[in-house]
Amino acid sequence: GNPPPLTRLWLQQNHLTVLPPEIGNLTSLTELDMSHNQLTALPPEMKKLIDQGVVKLSGNPLRG
Repeated sequence: GNPPPLTRLWLQQNHLTVLPPEIGNLTSLTELDMSHNQLTALPPEMKKLIDQGVVKLSGNPLRG
């Protein structure tokens, strides 16, 4: 059978500066932790995940 869908993705403290728009396709996520990176902006494709409240972004220099 198929593997279960990805529900948690922990990317904290990885010095990330950008995210690919494809991250918005991970609609099965219940937790996406990207805290304490170097993100200054997020792709608009992430709006659904952000609206669902599954994204953690503390400790990033986000603008706007």
